[in-house]
Amino acid sequence: VIDSLDWIMNAMARVKMARTEPPRIKQEASVTLDTRIPVEEESNNEQDV
Repeated sequence: VIDSLDWIMNAMARVKMARTEPPRIKQEASVTLDTRIPVEEESNNEQDV
């Protein structure tokens, strides 16, 4: 039982690492590009008003 729990915990840790690392890089790149463009447009519109 203990061995199986250790295996499950190790497997969960590996899955968490695999899930968190690549999406973070992709999200940071996409979010910064996606958020910067609309924010600049909104700030320009607010300044024009």
